[in-house]
Amino acid sequence: MSGTKLVRQGGEFLQIISRSGRSCKDFKHIPSCSVSADLLPIIAEGQRLLLGYNGSHDLYAVCEEAPKILTEISENGAFATFLTSAVSEHYFRGLKKGFHPLEFNPTYEYINELRPSLKQSAAQMLSDLRLNEEEQDWMRRRYEATINDGMALLFGFEACLRTPESLRNGQYAAWNQSVQQQSSRVDETELELIQLQEQSRRLNDAGRFRILSWPYIIVFALALKFGKGVAAVKQRQ
Repeated sequence: MSGTKLVRQGGEFLQIISRSGRSCKDFKHIPSCSVSADLLPIIAEGQRLLLGYNGSHDLYAVCEEAPKILTEISENGAFATFLTSAVSEHYFRGLKKGFHPLEFNPTYEYINELRPSLKQSAAQMLSDLRLNEEEQDWMRRRYEATINDGMALLFGFEACLRTPESLRNGQYAAWNQSVQQQSSRVDETELELIQLQEQSRRLNDAGRFRILSWPYIIVFALALKFGKGVAAVKQRQ
């Protein structure tokens, strides 16, 4: 599977969240819907970038979006606080590990390491809450949905864990933009040279016409002058 296809596969993980959110956004009383519906508008841009990915020059935009989404989720309150912090921390720890771009399995294994600790944290939270059986069941299902969406989110941006820092921090994007600008300037210069050559060719053609026709112009002018002189003499006679 190509790198491009793997990156786009990340968008498919986010689609899992968005499909759930779209299909049941009016049924927030259902635990899974209450999470996905809240996440739907937040992940929209990240999903668009991942599914439309078309080369390494897009990775900066993709990976720049991940922290924004994690921050917005934290502010939105879609995840429980302990889940939000755990997902964010796991993502940023993964960036520091320096995975090789071709280390697909290690990054997937690293992401999956988080699930058991999330389940443990959710169980601890439920035990600390004083809820009746029905309320506890609702919260348990909501936590499960949150864990699934949190994992889908991490898998969505898995490619960023394998992306070299120079791509993530925009160095490559800035370099690529500079190259594009230089290339554009070269193209403009070449076009100007072509236009100058065309103008020179036209000027040379006009010059050649003037040189070749000059003797005929002189003869014609002298003929006119001689004609006028003859006419003047006849008038006097």
